[in-house]
Amino acid sequence: MAGHPAVKSQFKTAEGRYALHSEKTTGLVPFAMRRTTRLTIATLHGGDEEGMYMVYNVGDYLHVAPFDATDKDPVCSLIFNPSAVRDGHPSCHAYYPTKDGLDLLVGFANGEIALMSLRAQLQAPPGNTRPIIAATLNADQMHDSSRCNAVLWAPRSNGSQFLACHASGSILVYKKNPGMTGEGSGKLLSHLSSKSTGSNPSSTISLACGGINDAAFCPDGGRLAVACRDGSVRLLEWPSAACLGGYQSYYGAALCVCWSPDAALLASGGEDDLVTVYSVADRQVVAFGEGHASWVSRVAFDPWLCTTSSSSGPGCQVQERFYRLGSVGQDTNLCLWDLVIEEDPAVNAATGQTGGLKRVASQSQVNIPTVSSSANLAAHQQQHHPQPEQQAAAAPGHSRSTSDGALAGVGTGIASSSGNSSNRTASGNLLSLLKQQPHQPAAGAAPQQAAPVALSLPRREMTMLPPVMQHRIHVEPVSEMLFTEEAIFTGCCSGQIKCWLRPGLLSSEEPS
Repeated sequence: MAGHPAVKSQFKTAEGRYALHSEKTTGLVPFAMRRTTRLTIATLHGGDEEGMYMVYNVGDYLHVAPFDATDKDPVCSLIFNPSAVRDGHPSCHAYYPTKDGLDLLVGFANGEIALMSLRAQLQAPPGNTRPIIAATLNADQMHDSSRCNAVLWAPRSNGSQFLACHASGSILVYKKNPGMTGEGSGKLLSHLSSKSTGSNPSSTISLACGGINDAAFCPDGGRLAVACRDGSVRLLEWPSAACLGGYQSYYGAALCVCWSPDAALLASGGEDDLVTVYSVADRQVVAFGEGHASWVSRVAFDPWLCTTSSSSGPGCQVQERFYRLGSVGQDTNLCLWDLVIEEDPAVNAATGQTGGLKRVASQSQVNIPTVSSSANLAAHQQQHHPQPEQQAAAAPGHSRSTSDGALAGVGTGIASSSGNSSNRTASGNLLSLLKQQPHQPAAGAAPQQAAPVALSLPRREMTMLPPVMQHRIHVEPVSEMLFTEEAIFTGCCSGQIKCWLRPGLLSSEEPS
């Protein structure tokens, strides 16, 4: 394509070279804005179908393929939208191994949700394209007529409860009951959608956010993060749905959100072309990733490259948390980000949680834009610890925090860790400059109310991190990215799935 860099077949990072191992091109479709490809990894135990599978949607189809055969055709291709006048194509899906075998959820653009058995689809006769559906929820848009953008299995429910997040801003919570058993192609019995006890949906969570684009549960299952159309990323307690905090994007809608493996960080992307990293314990945005030239459609942490280490120096001890973050966007690029968070273990022990933020660093070899951390710290100190004369003279609108206790994201000093250790400790130390941590209330202060969504920082105050790797990997806009122990999987809006093997896993016979 003229004017665009070539599509890469390999890329290099600090740990080595990633190489394109295989790509799946079954049933490619022309690019359509709202028909994004999603990928789910599923594992079946026992029986002839035992193994790992890839479940991904392309256009009106849902494909199931063996995990280790990405260069072969799917073993099962199901069509959900046989009529061109219906808008019932798959938009999202989720898998969880359940005892009753109903382990696959599929959300559709017309708002319906299908509860299915993956094993039943694989046991169907070869060439079968009709899905075997155990239950159809929100049939005929009975409860919500908007697009279903995310389906999730509720944590600690053993597969008995699941959620559907809609573009209207509603989260419909469903519970399995005896009426959902069996393998049928019909819709739920009428009594399941009645208003009697045990009806479905069992509860509805409504957010005034312009619509939900994505959602993710934290690893411990106690919190739910939602990316909203109004640009906010909200942190909800589960199952009470109380708002614990959140932040606002710099511009436009938030399109995707994910958790770090230790649940300490949230990452999101959206229409501002930025990757935003938020510290849950400190309740502030700690870094922005700038590298995409268009909307960021998917973000994910690499759990196999997220580590924790401790180091000590003269009179101090520092705990370092290293994170590898990936993002893909409509600019057809894949970006990888290395993030180092320095914390004070003494503060963590005193508060009983991860926090005590000291500094944010990047391991990128690219020069990091200069950011005035001293100005950010001064603004933060004035906001949380104003002097009496400053309080008397403060005019409305001069502070980024509101009367109800809104938190504002604060930029922190950053440094490149590609150099020696002295360079990495040259940035401002929040603990030495601030006596009070943002998440630690002052002595005698009244209990803080539930934190609302924090406003975005001005761009001049943002701590910008460059990517450690940025390459064009697809021809069409990229809509999916997934880390596994052996590879990185990416998918574009036309349905092409690529498998990028990690360094050292290519055999000697394969091209490097």
